[in-house]
Amino acid sequence: MVVDTNVVYLSPQPWEAAELVALDNIDYVIAHTVLSELDRLAQKRETRSKARAALNVLRRLVDSGATKGGVSCGRGSTLRVASSNEEIPQPGLDMEYNDDRILALCLKLKKQGLAVTLATTEFALYAKAVTRGVSGELISTPEPPAVGGALLNREKELFWASWQKVSEADSPTEAYRRAYQFLRQKLVQRLLGDAVRIGHPTNVLSAYNKFLRFPESAGLTGLGVAFGPPGPLPRVNLSTEFVIEYSDVYSTPRTRSETAAERALRLQHEQAALHEYEVSIVETIRSSIQIIRDYVMDRLGDDLA
Repeated sequence: MVVDTNVVYLSPQPWEAAELVALDNIDYVIAHTVLSELDRLAQKRETRSKARAALNVLRRLVDSGATKGGVSCGRGSTLRVASSNEEIPQPGLDMEYNDDRILALCLKLKKQGLAVTLATTEFALYAKAVTRGVSGELISTPEPPAVGGALLNREKELFWASWQKVSEADSPTEAYRRAYQFLRQKLVQRLLGDAVRIGHPTNVLSAYNKFLRFPESAGLTGLGVAFGPPGPLPRVNLSTEFVIEYSDVYSTPRTRSETAAERALRLQHEQAALHEYEVSIVETIRSSIQIIRDYVMDRLGDDLA
């Protein structure tokens, strides 16, 4: 079982997390990336205490040999710390993102024939793992503080501000990046988690699954596959093209370079086609997020007003 950063942060001894405490004979694996993330969290005032507590537990395990092999953590279970070399790049993963590095470790272990489960508090990472054939275990997190059951003002503000950014994006890559940020909100992830568990509503799940196919840094080609209209990606060829001419139906064709006027007209058509293609992608990304936004609004009702 590969354990992500948030699980270790919230439960420095992950085998004691509520969802895992009853399990026996588990081989826990901590990605090297988790250590780096905890080191970073330990430098921030608001997360310093818990991050240091987690690092202290891991330090004792490392001193006991956890980087060389599994160290016993009771009930037949072991824990080891993986090396950074085990986070092998995989197609569709962006190794600049820590979540993708942790998932890369899962896929590497899976290729070795191991039954791998990823324990995470993040629904987005959980869903991405499941789509890659890796089992997932969602670990509960403390609910955000609320007064009288109402959402905090900052949650409401973040929700509407994130949606506004999506609606204002004017390029496919920017729309996709902002959509990812909208989906990362804990409020949105909690409600999407409910939808996945019950398998309903299907239109929400279909919209969300589109965002699991490519990382946040996906380029136009990938976005075209997930959100673009049918057909190949339009290209703008800045090089001079050649024109084939026939003087009559019986003559041998003659090839010549296009004239400046022909080139200008061709580029105008190609650029227009590319722009239309990009606009279509932006609109599809926006409409997919709007489906999810409306689902959240229906679930929360007046609390989100």
